[in-house]
Amino acid sequence: MIESALHPSGVGGIGSKLRDHHLRRQAIVYVRQSHPQHVVENVESTARQYALVERAIAWGWSPERVIVI
Repeated sequence: MIESALHPSGVGGIGSKLRDHHLRRQAIVYVRQSHPQHVVENVESTARQYALVERAIAWGWSPERVIVI
């Protein structure tokens, strides 16, 4: 399941729609768990959210432009 989150083509080919002006902006990945216990109980969910960083990089953002909050 996490593997599919890393493939840019899995979301309607959005990678082909990105232009330089998009990539000059920061890519913000918002990782959210409602409660600290959810982090412990929902390890796969947390991993999928962090996999979005790799997706942004695969789409062309440089790693330093991808911010996790």
